[in-house]
Amino acid sequence: MFKKLIVALAAVGAIASAQAGTYTLQGMIDTGDLAGTSFSGLFSFDDSLLPATGGWLPMTDLTLDYAGQVYTLAGADANSTAVDFDVDGTTVLGIEASWNGGSVFVTDALGTPLLLDAANNQGEYTVSEVSAVPEPASLLLSLTGIAGLALTRRRAAAKAG
Repeated sequence: MFKKLIVALAAVGAIASAQAGTYTLQGMIDTGDLAGTSFSGLFSFDDSLLPATGGWLPMTDLTLDYAGQVYTLAGADANSTAVDFDVDGTTVLGIEASWNGGSVFVTDALGTPLLLDAANNQGEYTVSEVSAVPEPASLLLSLTGIAGLALTRRRAAAKAG
């Protein structure tokens, strides 16, 4: 009975610890009336679907803060959002997303990650992975499992001695 409980806790812990790939994007407008304006964002995708040979994945979350506006995945133009990977399928190159019929457009299809808008403002961006930090519930579940294993070993040692 106790062994089944430990196996169940381990399975729940493995499921709870699965996390989406989450990245930030940071950039600066260098051309146009908004030159010198910074922009930033956060995007996520299901990393269990990573392509083996590069390509595109759908995003599960996207937020872009640009020119006093916050753009989200929910408000993006239909069929306009994806994460682009290099040929080995492990490195994020950039994202594709547009809002308001392309009046704000984030792309890496031109060979360089860019943000463009309808007023001819343009700037490059970089992406970086966000370090995974365990959630308190996942940490508690892991500690409970470890304590259960320690208790099992202690009881087995007491019976043997």
